Amino acid sequence: MLRRFSHLVVFFFLMASSGFQVFSMRNSSLEQDRVKIAVMAGPTAFSVAGLNESEYDVAVLKTPNDAVARLSNGETDLAILPSHLCFMLLQKDDSIRILAITGEGNLSMISDMSALSDAMPQIIHVPAKGSTPDFLVGFLYPESERDYSYSSPVQLSAMLAEGKVSAAVLPEPYSSIVLNKNPNLHALRDIQTDFKVRTGHDNYPISILVTRTGFLGKHHDIGSVMSDFKSAWESSLKRPEKVAKAVSRFGFISEKDAAETIGKSGICFHDGEQAEAGCSLLYDVIRAQNPKAFSKDSLKGFFYPGKRDSDSK
Repeated sequence: MLRRFSHLVVFFFLMASSGFQVFSMRNSSLEQDRVKIAVMAGPTAFSVAGLNESEYDVAVLKTPNDAVARLSNGETDLAILPSHLCFMLLQKDDSIRILAITGEGNLSMISDMSALSDAMPQIIHVPAKGSTPDFLVGFLYPESERDYSYSSPVQLSAMLAEGKVSAAVLPEPYSSIVLNKNPNLHALRDIQTDFKVRTGHDNYPISILVTRTGFLGKHHDIGSVMSDFKSAWESSLKRPEKVAKAVSRFGFISEKDAAETIGKSGICFHDGEQAEAGCSLLYDVIRAQNPKAFSKDSLKGFFYPGKRDSDSK
């Protein structure tokens, strides 16, 4: 059972080390007319699997920094970024605009069976220092030490499966996959529940759809783009099997695993006031822990005003 999982991890590492793009819905005859989108292998890719290939050119990249680079040099029109990276980018680039939240909290603390009580582990492994999970662990569980030995969810889930890590925070789909692979693991804490207890808010953004003011200036039909993203999200809820098949083509997850985790992945579509409220709340949580890196007092002015969530009800 673990051998199969290890083979999957080796495949992920080969992709990550090769420097090539994992997947692109690319057709040279249509490329000039399509909206280019950059996402990463993981939950952010779930958000775009239902988009029409004739209208959107989706590139699934190996790291979030690749998406930022493409956005900065104009190689992509839109990008779905992890929340912390979006907030960091806003510190340096005033042309970035937040369009919508496309992923909400989907984090779990996974532990081996040695931690069956409510007592927090002394050490919690987190995928990447300065990431959204890192800031949330620091906010919710300040008494625990954070370990950054494994810098990606793929690495961390592999170490959990092999018993080399006793407790870690992972996003979907990796938390569900590792729980299915190793029966000696269990979900010790639901990060979203603990976040609600601490803040009174149901959730927080884990991934954010952004663009640049240059694209907004030349693309007069941004409203239809927003509608397409919302429809893609609704499609994932109504027809998860179809979306799972599309996601599996990106190469980082099997159709079976995608179908089982889409409902847990936290994909959503919140624009307007709901996006501003959610992003601002998490920004305050993050900025309180590192005010030097996140020097802007607020995110005011960085949101695309677009259609409000309440307008569609």
